[in-house]
Amino acid sequence: MLDIKIRKAEIKDIDNIHNILKIYANEQLLLPREKASILSNIKYFYVAELKEKFVACCATRDYDNNLFEVRSLAVCAEKKGLNIGSKLVEKIVLDLKNSNKLNKIRIFALTYSIKFFERLNFQLVKKDIFPEKIWADCKNCKKFDKCDENAMLLE
Repeated sequence: MLDIKIRKAEIKDIDNIHNILKIYANEQLLLPREKASILSNIKYFYVAELKEKFVACCATRDYDNNLFEVRSLAVCAEKKGLNIGSKLVEKIVLDLKNSNKLNKIRIFALTYSIKFFERLNFQLVKKDIFPEKIWADCKNCKKFDKCDENAMLLE
């Protein structure tokens, strides 16, 4: 069994986060993030380490009204298939549930990986139920008028 450590990101992780996100952004699989943006949002990032080496990251965004997004999920190519992404999302979901015990929360992701999120009990939904996301991020995307991502929701 792999010894995967999931922890909250720290300032020392910014270069690793930026570098892996840039790879996925270049492939148009997620939106690019500048280092300054990562720095200002570092408290929302989680990282995964394998043998004390950075292998993945993921972040959350709070849209208020108990709506959260799982975003910027990226796993090093050579570590795909080891359930690292699943462990990151599971940890984020657990932390969000624990910090919002009194409220029902909704967690969503825009993704190309429907089956990945279905394994984590997310359901396929229409994107237009998340106007907060559309006006916060999607309006800046090159694919805005022809978005091919799928919205997945966990309630």
